[in-house]
Amino acid sequence: MKNTLRFKIAVGFVLLSAILLVAAAVIYVEAYKLEKSVKIMGDDNYKTIESARVMLEALEREDSGILLLLLGNQKEGREIIHKADSIFVLAVTQAQFNLSQSGEDAYLEKIKESYADFKELYEAPIVNTDKQGNINWYFDILAPGFVKVKTDVKNLSNFNEDSMHKGASELKERMHRSLMPGLVAIAVALVFSVLLNFFISLYFVHPVQKLADTVRIFKPGDKAFYANLVSSDEIKKLETEIRLLIERVGSFYRDQSK
Repeated sequence: MKNTLRFKIAVGFVLLSAILLVAAAVIYVEAYKLEKSVKIMGDDNYKTIESARVMLEALEREDSGILLLLLGNQKEGREIIHKADSIFVLAVTQAQFNLSQSGEDAYLEKIKESYADFKELYEAPIVNTDKQGNINWYFDILAPGFVKVKTDVKNLSNFNEDSMHKGASELKERMHRSLMPGLVAIAVALVFSVLLNFFISLYFVHPVQKLADTVRIFKPGDKAFYANLVSSDEIKKLETEIRLLIERVGSFYRDQSK
């Protein structure tokens, strides 16, 4: 069985198929891992960046509420500040749930500290005090606290954006490394296909051509038919059967001539 052409060719194509399947499996598994990593990294960073955006918007609303208080509008100013404060605190909480990078918690702690200091400034009464209409108090005392919180929030957002860029670069390098085994397997498959073609030519095409040439040049009267094939497969058997056939035909005509 192992010396048959069918077995030899089948083994070659089975090995080639196995190499290609391994290459496809490696590429698929690594691509799946990369997709999962990208999704996890992107989701966490994006959510934190979105939380930072909400914080900045809430701060702007609080600033608007403070300006209303400076103008003596107690009710509307406090309502705006209260709603904005709730939104800001919720955004900070959401950011805490999305911590994914080392050192990210330190940025959040700075935000909470600076926001607590800023909040302490505007929580104290403003309307009907010396702060009302006092633009110097706003610019000299409150505005620096407001800017400090905004800066801390922007630092958190920038940190996550930088992490996304860095992660993308790392994933790109990882993709090249992870896909390399699959590409190597494909290269091996290509080399193997060339070798398979060579052996098919060596063990099948060339012997058949040699057998055909021997049949073409054989003439009646030749002592025997020999293609001198060095094999033990079906083609060698075909050579033997042709020789036996020629011998039988020769015997038949010799008997007829007697």
